[in-house]
Amino acid sequence: MDKTKIYFVSTDTKVENETIKKVKPEGILQSYYYFKNKSIKKWIEKIGYKPDIILDSGAFSAWSKNEEIDLQNYMKYIKENINFIEYFVVLDEIGNPEKTYENYKIMKNNNLNPKPVFHYGSKRKWLEKYIKEENENFILLGGVAKMNKNKLIKNWVNRLCYKYNNVKFHLLGKTNHNIINNCPIYSSDSSAYIMGAVFGNPKHIKGNDLKDKVKRAVYNMKKTLRKNKKNKPYQIQQSLFPEVD
Repeated sequence: MDKTKIYFVSTDTKVENETIKKVKPEGILQSYYYFKNKSIKKWIEKIGYKPDIILDSGAFSAWSKNEEIDLQNYMKYIKENINFIEYFVVLDEIGNPEKTYENYKIMKNNNLNPKPVFHYGSKRKWLEKYIKEENENFILLGGVAKMNKNKLIKNWVNRLCYKYNNVKFHLLGKTNHNIINNCPIYSSDSSAYIMGAVFGNPKHIKGNDLKDKVKRAVYNMKKTLRKNKKNKPYQIQQSLFPEVD
């Protein structure tokens, strides 16, 4: 298996954009929740190059603020920006895999090809529905961004990667190298580079001006890419993980 592909989260802030312009990472994950009134084409012109873009619905961001995302508007936005998107994600209903699957079918019936999301804690039958009935081979794994139990996440991801070894899995919200260097995960994303910069990490880069935050964010992004480059591609040698729902 090749090394994990890293996507860096962008919500179109000045610090993020300046950082992306300087480092030019290959992968970016954008959230419709933050970009719904913005053109992806104009954003690409602003940063000066065309990265591979995963468009997420932003359902978790909306849910955390007690807001809802309109499926019709989301589909309209995708169609308007389709030429600039590598993958786009189904509008997932947090805690409701049945409704998420319903949204998936609606999007398919509107001549769109959304990538499914399977959340930690959901019944395995929903994952198998996408794989066996819908023939999906790229699936995003969610529900772990706020979890701090790395061993639990690693075991869950390894279980799925071993059982469904023809599927490319993307881990949402985690670029922790204790996880991705110990799982054959295809890709992952995180906003850690910008969150660290805003809250003063790394500590040796002082100041709170825009340029100082950009310096920290650039440092963090390059560090993530450097660590990932050193990682050895991970292969599961045998199944050590019991079957669970």
